[in-house]
Amino acid sequence: MFLFIILTGLELRQFGEVVIGALLPKTPIIIPMMIMAFICLIVSLHSVNIFAYIHFFYIGFTVAPILFILVASISEIDWVYIQPLLGNETTWSGFMNGAIVVTKIMLNFFVISIVIPFMRQPEKAILASLISWGIVTILFISSMFFR
Repeated sequence: MFLFIILTGLELRQFGEVVIGALLPKTPIIIPMMIMAFICLIVSLHSVNIFAYIHFFYIGFTVAPILFILVASISEIDWVYIQPLLGNETTWSGFMNGAIVVTKIMLNFFVISIVIPFMRQPEKAILASLISWGIVTILFISSMFFR
């Protein structure tokens, strides 16, 4: 339970920073964090079906723009940013800071692990989640090329 509270706080803070940095720069960070927590509260009071319906509805609104942006920016790749893993005088602390950022990709698997037992075919859901994790990891790594 303690791990879930910590991860929830980290996710709220992370997405709150994104909202403040990109959309609402003059809004205090507590406002988007409280709105997200309130939405999660409302969804969690209902069944898992509501949770699934919300994610099924919004998948098109999230995946389509990401794919469009990636395809449109393929020609803008700057090959200078392709560097060796520990090359160019990388320090151990700099390497670990990057490792922490990459592990944030896996934080959402905690939510997926809650939902999988309620699915019709959990084995296929696990395979699909691993494939999606691979796609997200590839997209995250490829985002380093589009600076």
